Amino acid sequence: GQVGNEACEFMKAKALFFDSTSALLFVADYHNHRVQVIRPARKGSLVLEFGTYGVGNGQLRFPAGVAVHPVSRHIFVCEWSNRRVQVFNENGIYQYQFGSDQLSAPDRLCIDSKADEVYVTDQAKHRVLVFSTKGEFRRHFGSEGHKAGEFQSPRGIVLHPITGHIIVADHGNHRLQVFDLAGTHLRSISRNFSGPVGVCVHPDTGRAFVADFQHRVHVLPYI
Repeated sequence: GQVGNEACEFMKAKALFFDSTSALLFVADYHNHRVQVIRPARKGSLVLEFGTYGVGNGQLRFPAGVAVHPVSRHIFVCEWSNRRVQVFNENGIYQYQFGSDQLSAPDRLCIDSKADEVYVTDQAKHRVLVFSTKGEFRRHFGSEGHKAGEFQSPRGIVLHPITGHIIVADHGNHRLQVFDLAGTHLRSISRNFSGPVGVCVHPDTGRAFVADFQHRVHVLPYI
């Protein structure tokens, strides 16, 4: 990939999701207002592209997060400017949307397929919102602040594949926070982060990989 708007080119690749079932990489191409699906072997080849700039069904404005449901194969995309989550089938065809009444600045999302729930970070409201995969609002946790369980512009979020805990990149507080699925704060982790924006966890080792604003990736042991 490189800067541009052609296939496998990007204008700020805001979020990545690797689907182990299909071995495909889903990229939220932020300033191109689209999602690209890429087969990453060798130099990478485009498999699917969907989204055009706009506010209508299936259109995107600054897609910030993307995730794939492992069972339904639906693709969930949250949009910064349209303040919603849109759901597409595996062919990139629009299905439905939700969250416009609750979300202000959705940034990233993750899916708990066992509970059929979607967790979305909201930078503007400094909290995490939880919806059913059908779009029903269920609960939220967090508020603006610096104490345990509070956030300053939460960004990346991931469901730990081993522990089942929710890990949030608490961008403005320069830390990770760990919660159970009900939103109860378990612990905070600080490792000289500078504005962490993304986090993922290796499914076998439990190691966490954290990207921050200083162009670094931190590798943490099992968390």
